[in-house]
Amino acid sequence: FNLAFTLPDNTNLGYGRVELTTNVGYTGTHHFQIAEFRKPEFEVGIATSEGPHILGDRADLTLTASYFSGGGLPGAEVNWNVNASPGHFSPPGLWEWSFGDGSMRWWFFEDEDGPGSGNLNTSQHLAGATDGRGQHSVRLTFKDAKPAVPYSVTAHASVVDVNRQSWTSNKT
Repeated sequence: FNLAFTLPDNTNLGYGRVELTTNVGYTGTHHFQIAEFRKPEFEVGIATSEGPHILGDRADLTLTASYFSGGGLPGAEVNWNVNASPGHFSPPGLWEWSFGDGSMRWWFFEDEDGPGSGNLNTSQHLAGATDGRGQHSVRLTFKDAKPAVPYSVTAHASVVDVNRQSWTSNKT
């Protein structure tokens, strides 16, 4: 089922709904939001230190928020969410060598009581503001891994400007 319709130019912003009735009396309702499109005024990117990263190591992440018209976005609110989850690793060109809890048993189905069960994901929230160049940096220190398997770490950083416009960048 596909339905398309055009709203009048003078439609108010907010919430709307469409009610559909079949010829046999069944009725369905679909709710939607009407919002004004705002062209982005800036972009966000994340640069990281060279990996791979091992226990005892650290990773430096630098977010850069830049106006499309040029220049950095100073004093902007930055929120980082960093998530780590168990992963796997195979050295390049050596597919027969695989490290990580789930990668060693790829031929078995996971059961609820198996070693891969349970939530082993961790996350951390960090906050700050961009400097005069539109940058904000964080340092991640890899102190411990329980269980002792490779982990995949993903950083999500959101920047909010003075107009409350928000953009996000990710790096794994």
